[in-house]
Amino acid sequence: MKFSFAITTTYDNLPQIEEVKDSIRKLNIPEYEIVLIGGQKYEDEKDTRYVFFDETQKIHIVTGK
Repeated sequence: MKFSFAITTTYDNLPQIEEVKDSIRKLNIPEYEIVLIGGQKYEDEKDTRYVFFDETQKIHIVTGK
């Protein structure tokens, strides 16, 4: 079974993101991926990928305006 860990990020929480990624890796799960959503562009690693999210569009999604 493959696990995905999706983490929403901001521009100022890089130390916490690294801590979370290290914690996930220490679980020794055979098949997993870490998906970082939003915030700054992170470099993709063998177990980590970045998904762009435009925070300015959040209001439009929620309100429909």
